Amino acid sequence: MVSRPWITESSWPWRDRTHINVLKGRAYLRALRLRALEADDQRFVHGLDSNVVLGAVLKGRTSSRLLRPIVMKSAALQVGYGLYPGPHFCPTRLNISDCPTRSRPLPPPVPHHLAGFFPDRSLYGLSCLGGLSRPSANWLRLALLLSCLDSGSGFRQYARVRALPEAPPLEPRNQRDGARAKARAGTQLAQGRPVLERTSRNRAHLLALFCSWLAAGGVLLEDLLDSSKASPETVNAWVVCYGRMLFESGRPYWHYSELINGITARKPILKRCMQASWDLAFSWMALEPSTHHVAMPAVVLLGMLTTCLCWGWLAEAGLFALAWGGLLRDVLLSQNYILARIEEPKTRMRMARHQAAKVEQADLVLLIATAFGDLPPAEKLWPRCTQTLRRRFDLVLERMGVSSVARSGRQLDLGSFRPGGATHLLSMTENSELVRRRGRWASHRVMEIYIQEVMACTFLPSLPLETREQVLNLAHAFTATLEQVVEWKRLGVPTASWYGLFSAG
Repeated sequence: MVSRPWITESSWPWRDRTHINVLKGRAYLRALRLRALEADDQRFVHGLDSNVVLGAVLKGRTSSRLLRPIVMKSAALQVGYGLYPGPHFCPTRLNISDCPTRSRPLPPPVPHHLAGFFPDRSLYGLSCLGGLSRPSANWLRLALLLSCLDSGSGFRQYARVRALPEAPPLEPRNQRDGARAKARAGTQLAQGRPVLERTSRNRAHLLALFCSWLAAGGVLLEDLLDSSKASPETVNAWVVCYGRMLFESGRPYWHYSELINGITARKPILKRCMQASWDLAFSWMALEPSTHHVAMPAVVLLGMLTTCLCWGWLAEAGLFALAWGGLLRDVLLSQNYILARIEEPKTRMRMARHQAAKVEQADLVLLIATAFGDLPPAEKLWPRCTQTLRRRFDLVLERMGVSSVARSGRQLDLGSFRPGGATHLLSMTENSELVRRRGRWASHRVMEIYIQEVMACTFLPSLPLETREQVLNLAHAFTATLEQVVEWKRLGVPTASWYGLFSAG
């Protein structure tokens, strides 16, 4: 009403004295008659500053004897002339049509309005908000105005700081501060401890499920996390109840643990108050202990590499050697090594952002160089999907006869290379600090999860005799197979023909 230009199209005096709501209803009828004269079906919006008249024309009925004729005429005009009005309440202080009745000129439109900052879908959602009191509507309008401000403007920074008492904005001390402030313009610091994007998405999804579950019980998550409406004991009670239902419905443990982390990330003050929720998590873990990747022994790795080379899977052999040998170190052999730079390390938020894996074992260095030495710098080591690599890993194990043997409910997988290399390195050097640094672990406690000396030592003896002999024969043939592959690679023999050449002897 106040942001659009308006003109006076019709103005008239009332001849009789009657109730103000009746006069406003007659004005609404006059607007319908003017629309009907245009002889065309129309859909339009009409502002009314009387809730009584608005409710009557929207419902099509009224208990008022004076308003009943107006409602009936309104319905007849709409049906007869194809009118589809959308009446909305407009307070008198904003009703431009009220100005001529008070002998005042029409005010000019305001230079800016909220409709220019939001898409049509958002405007439709805002138009559906009804039943707000005047104070609530004023606060909503203020919140919308603040959301439209530029995130890099100084006014928004000032407004945010002024939310705290006696907290004026800080100005740059010198030219360097000014340059840094200019470079940071438009950038906002994220709330809470930074986590990986995938972790953030998982927590948001779990919080949405928890919020839906709370809503079914008549509780809002915002109210639950509001310290003025709910205590930490109440928060823990709801989280524990939800955790028990997750357990009974067969959900995985990480759904519950990441939900707690998501709640404490949204409300950091609760981080030290969620002991009751974590107690349930520890009880869950006691009943269902977590299982770790099976450590791959070196002899199984050599057997896999031999099988890959015989099949002509040079890239697969290079990847397996790099994954396992990234933790391998033999100080008695050549000092030639390979460094694999890791683009997005998992621990980049807590440790070094730039990390690398080092391979020093001579045979593995030769194999990796043969597999990837002629690749361009921008080429991916594995251009196919991860599912293809998993499938080929399983095919190699099936050919060796290892995949059919279950180990405590878990078999070898792609995650077995890292603990296998770490366990082998520790057994060769007895230097736990070297293993920790080579494995890029933040602490020895985390490293101990991967070190599985007993499992790695007992894995091969636990296999059937026929399978053990096959694995050992393949491991013994690795050196000769690698030498032959290097020669064929030098001569340019296609990898697709390697299997036939090896089969022919």
